[in-house]
Amino acid sequence: MYEKEDVNEEEAKKLADQINAIFVKTSAKGSIGIEDLFYKIGNKYLKQLQEQEKKEIKEKEKLSESSDEGLMDEVNIYIEKWKKKYEKYKVENQK
Repeated sequence: MYEKEDVNEEEAKKLADQINAIFVKTSAKGSIGIEDLFYKIGNKYLKQLQEQEKKEIKEKEKLSESSDEGLMDEVNIYIEKWKKKYEKYKVENQK
Protein backbone atom coordinates (compact mmCIF):
# COMPACT_ATOMS: atom_id res chain seq x y z
CA MET A 1 0.00 0.00 0.00
CA TYR A 2 1.00 3.60 -0.63
CA GLU A 3 1.45 5.37 2.73
CA LYS A 4 3.44 8.48 1.79
CA GLU A 5 1.76 11.88 2.03
CA ASP A 6 1.79 13.82 -1.22
CA VAL A 7 1.20 17.23 0.39
CA ASN A 8 3.18 18.93 3.14
CA GLU A 9 0.66 19.68 5.90
CA GLU A 10 2.16 23.06 6.89
CA GLU A 11 2.23 24.27 3.29
CA ALA A 12 -1.37 23.11 2.79
CA LYS A 13 -2.50 24.96 5.93
CA LYS A 14 -0.76 28.16 4.81
CA LEU A 15 -2.34 27.96 1.36
CA ALA A 16 -5.77 27.30 2.85
CA ASP A 17 -5.39 30.36 5.09
CA GLN A 18 -4.29 32.51 2.15
CA ILE A 19 -7.32 31.61 0.04
CA ASN A 20 -9.78 31.44 2.96
CA ALA A 21 -10.33 27.71 2.47
CA ILE A 22 -10.86 24.90 4.92
CA PHE A 23 -7.99 22.57 5.65
CA VAL A 24 -8.58 19.21 7.28
CA LYS A 25 -6.16 16.32 7.07
CA THR A 26 -8.18 13.40 5.72
CA SER A 27 -7.79 9.83 4.64
CA ALA A 28 -10.52 8.22 2.61
CA LYS A 29 -8.79 4.89 3.06
CA GLY A 30 -8.91 5.09 6.84
CA SER A 31 -12.05 7.26 7.06
CA ILE A 32 -10.02 9.81 8.98
CA GLY A 33 -11.14 13.43 9.11
CA ILE A 34 -14.00 13.01 6.62
CA GLU A 35 -16.78 13.71 9.13
CA ASP A 36 -14.82 16.67 10.53
CA LEU A 37 -14.35 18.07 7.03
CA PHE A 38 -18.06 17.92 6.25
CA TYR A 39 -18.87 19.47 9.62
CA LYS A 40 -16.47 22.36 8.97
CA ILE A 41 -17.84 22.91 5.44
CA GLY A 42 -21.41 22.99 6.76
CA ASN A 43 -20.48 25.28 9.63
CA LYS A 44 -18.64 27.71 7.35
CA TYR A 45 -21.54 27.76 4.90
CA LEU A 46 -24.05 28.32 7.72
CA LYS A 47 -21.99 31.23 9.09
CA GLN A 48 -21.85 32.79 5.62
CA LEU A 49 -25.63 32.49 5.30
CA GLN A 50 -26.13 34.05 8.73
CA GLU A 51 -23.80 36.94 7.90
CA GLN A 52 -25.60 37.52 4.58
CA GLU A 53 -28.95 37.47 6.36
CA LYS A 54 -27.71 40.03 8.91
CA LYS A 55 -26.50 42.30 6.08
CA GLU A 56 -29.84 42.01 4.27
CA ILE A 57 -31.76 42.85 7.46
CA LYS A 58 -29.56 45.92 8.06
CA GLU A 59 -30.06 47.05 4.45
CA LYS A 60 -33.83 46.64 4.75
CA GLU A 61 -33.81 48.62 8.01
CA LYS A 62 -31.84 51.43 6.34
CA LEU A 63 -34.23 51.47 3.40
CA SER A 64 -37.19 51.49 5.75
CA GLU A 65 -35.76 54.38 7.75
CA SER A 66 -34.99 56.42 4.65
CA SER A 67 -38.42 55.62 3.20
CA ASP A 68 -40.09 56.73 6.44
CA GLU A 69 -38.07 59.95 6.44
CA GLY A 70 -38.97 60.60 2.82
CA LEU A 71 -42.63 59.96 3.55
CA MET A 72 -42.56 62.32 6.52
CA ASP A 73 -40.98 65.01 4.33
CA GLU A 74 -43.79 64.60 1.81
CA VAL A 75 -46.42 64.75 4.57
CA ASN A 76 -44.86 67.92 6.00
CA ILE A 77 -44.78 69.57 2.57
CA TYR A 78 -48.43 68.64 2.06
CA ILE A 79 -49.35 70.07 5.49
CA GLU A 80 -47.50 73.32 4.76
CA LYS A 81 -49.35 73.70 1.44
CA TRP A 82 -52.68 73.27 3.19
CA LYS A 83 -51.72 75.70 5.94
CA LYS A 84 -50.94 78.33 3.30
CA LYS A 85 -54.23 77.65 1.53
CA TYR A 86 -56.08 77.90 4.82
CA GLU A 87 -54.35 81.18 5.74
CA LYS A 88 -55.20 82.55 2.30
CA TYR A 89 -58.83 81.43 2.75
CA LYS A 90 -59.03 83.13 6.18
CA VAL A 91 -57.67 86.41 4.80
CA GLU A 92 -60.03 86.37 1.83
CA ASN A 93 -63.09 85.63 3.98
CA GLN A 94 -62.39 88.29 6.59
CA LYS A 95 -63.15 91.05 4.08
